[in-house]
Amino acid sequence: MGKIRYLFEMIGPELRQYWFNSDTEGKPFSRITFVTIMKMAKYANTIIPFGSKRDFTADGFFIRSTMFSCNSESSKVYPKAKTLKANLKKVSTQVYRILGHRLFWRDEISETKQLNSWGFSEEDYIIVGKHDPLVTTPFVIKSFFGATAMSYGAIGKNAIKALSLGTAMAETWMNTGEGGLAPYHFEGDGQVIYQLGPSLFGSRNLDGTFCEEKFTANMNHKQVVACEIKLHQGAKVKGGHLPKEKLTAEIAELRGVPMGADVDSPNCNPEFYDTESFIDFIARVKEISCGKPIGMKIAVGQIKPIDELFEGFKTTGIYPNFITVDGSEGGSGATYQEMADILSLPLFEALPIVIALLEKHNLRDKITVFASGKLVTADQVAIALCLGADGVNTGRGMMIALGCIMAETCDSNTCPTGVATTDPKQEKNLVVDEKKYRVANYIITLRQAVFGLAAACGISSPRHFTLRHLGYRKNGRTMSGQEYIEYITKDQL
Repeated sequence: MGKIRYLFEMIGPELRQYWFNSDTEGKPFSRITFVTIMKMAKYANTIIPFGSKRDFTADGFFIRSTMFSCNSESSKVYPKAKTLKANLKKVSTQVYRILGHRLFWRDEISETKQLNSWGFSEEDYIIVGKHDPLVTTPFVIKSFFGATAMSYGAIGKNAIKALSLGTAMAETWMNTGEGGLAPYHFEGDGQVIYQLGPSLFGSRNLDGTFCEEKFTANMNHKQVVACEIKLHQGAKVKGGHLPKEKLTAEIAELRGVPMGADVDSPNCNPEFYDTESFIDFIARVKEISCGKPIGMKIAVGQIKPIDELFEGFKTTGIYPNFITVDGSEGGSGATYQEMADILSLPLFEALPIVIALLEKHNLRDKITVFASGKLVTADQVAIALCLGADGVNTGRGMMIALGCIMAETCDSNTCPTGVATTDPKQEKNLVVDEKKYRVANYIITLRQAVFGLAAACGISSPRHFTLRHLGYRKNGRTMSGQEYIEYITKDQL
């Protein structure tokens, strides 16, 4: 019995997920959240029966609806009502239809369906870098929801191919993660953000220093729309960790590292170490970025260094064109327990602080803000937009759309669904020609749901969410969005 306990430890997550946990108590995602993502990806559907399972007595956000909603139907039917302004271009995709349930499985068929894309109308496009004279090729954002940084190595090539094709179908972006550019990022004809992490993978010399020629070659690719310099992320401030079991010869060549050992990125970038050197580095890469925007990714911990950095941006006139704010609840393929549990602030506290500091230094209209950190459902995305984000990134939402079952084996190369593995045998479990549609369905259906929340608030697009559309309940008292901001920032700034 003492030895058999290892079996029960091994299958414990599955027992809890499928049998013992309630629909709302699983971590890092509850069963109800997992099923919501899966329904959007497979069935392009968010409809539920009977009622919500949310605990409405608990502290939390809610969206403030209006008396007279915006019309989501034809303006010919409701000619005097305010109508949603969305790009409703048709996307040809594949969705599943359930025929019936059997004892151990259900009968489903895949069928072609035309979905409205639910992106921004042209007047609401976000132009990243439009105020920067060094940016000659701005990053045009046609939606508010894209794929966050996931490296080749952390996820496999089939996962990247499906993400590339699916995000392209939905006309949105994907981020390479710090593992560098791979051919699979260009499988679809979509927008790619090249992330430059502290390891400088893809843009480094043999000694680990920055290689300007390689960087410019990466930025010169027609599908690369921007570069994101990663300082740190919510799940870890230490750089990425790639176990040697997941390191293939191709990944080693792309990253410029030897085979046979774990790949650990350094804590900090060798090219900068303080505000002054970081600003110098931004200026340096802007000169060689082929006229494309340069951004940065941060998690919020101590406030003073961020304030000083923004002051430096204001004083020098050298600043990133966008900032990605990652919350402590953000995920990672492999991180350290102590970092994942306690480092940095949760997103909905970090985001208002960054927005307030940008406004303090008169930088808000020059810098686009992305939010990331467990934003996988329409309500969470809408909250981030209300708090001031221009766009939203998600990683684990995309992984679940790809088929992830939350087996929590991302660091062992044994992912059973082929998402977070580089083992060729396991990778075959992810069929690109099927999962590309699930990625597109997830993005499009979530966008439609957020447009629906915008309509309930009486605004024509999620682009116009503000604090007045947000409420927060704490200890039985309801705050306005502005009161919440003052509550969060009063002892921080």
